[in-house]
Amino acid sequence: MYFDSDWTTQGILQCTGLGLALIFVGIVLAIVGKLMSDFVVPIMFLRRKQCLEGWREFGRLLTAQPGEFIVYFLFQIVLAIALCVLVLVVVLVTCCIAGCLLALPYLGTVLFLPVLIFKRAYSLHYLAQYGPEYDVFAPPPAPPQLAPEQGIPQ
Repeated sequence: MYFDSDWTTQGILQCTGLGLALIFVGIVLAIVGKLMSDFVVPIMFLRRKQCLEGWREFGRLLTAQPGEFIVYFLFQIVLAIALCVLVLVVVLVTCCIAGCLLALPYLGTVLFLPVLIFKRAYSLHYLAQYGPEYDVFAPPPAPPQLAPEQGIPQ
């Protein structure tokens, strides 16, 4: 039916439904990947926990304040659009020279490094607003000090 030259309405509807289902699955996987890299991995790092425990803790945080995470996602979309427009303007203003430079693997990474660092650090600073227990940049606790009489025996 799909490779037949005689397309029917049912075949077109099935292909459209399959395409929409794939788009939906892709969007869900993109959201899960974004949540994983932006929030679950830092929580796993801070708590020294496994993936499922990180998801559980993030799930509690997400259910407590879902509106703030929706705004975060919307801002990430706006930020991505702004970055794409900025890159496009730079490429067009430089008559595609910047595009050629950005296409080179090492040079493109170096030129985009401030953007990549900003995107990574933004999510970590966003997570830190939920309390000091979520602050990745907080200094680690000082090791316990030994009393002089508890020192290393000679």
